[in-house]
Amino acid sequence: MSLGLTEECPNPTLIEGFLRHKLRMARPAPEPTPANLVVAGRLVSFMVNGGKARSGMLTLVPGDDAGCISVTSFLGATMLGMQKLQKAPLLREDGWIDTLVVRDVCGA
Repeated sequence: MSLGLTEECPNPTLIEGFLRHKLRMARPAPEPTPANLVVAGRLVSFMVNGGKARSGMLTLVPGDDAGCISVTSFLGATMLGMQKLQKAPLLREDGWIDTLVVRDVCGA
């Protein structure tokens, strides 16, 4: 069964499998959702491999806005559910693995 969100991503099978894995491993967040938790609709400041800090809004639906990070991208799928100052391996489209660090999370 398809989640229906991966049609425009470069490797839909891999992203869908990764998102399914994250769903299996997820646990409920307390209400209200903690301010330091990366969820859709929040602005996330992050670094990859210690590089320059960047930021973007995590979104559920892929779009053309340069300031949006879709959960159907490797970056968005990885940061979903992370917390401020958390590190995680980030799979790249070329098969290499980088390190993602969430620097800050803003928004409601």
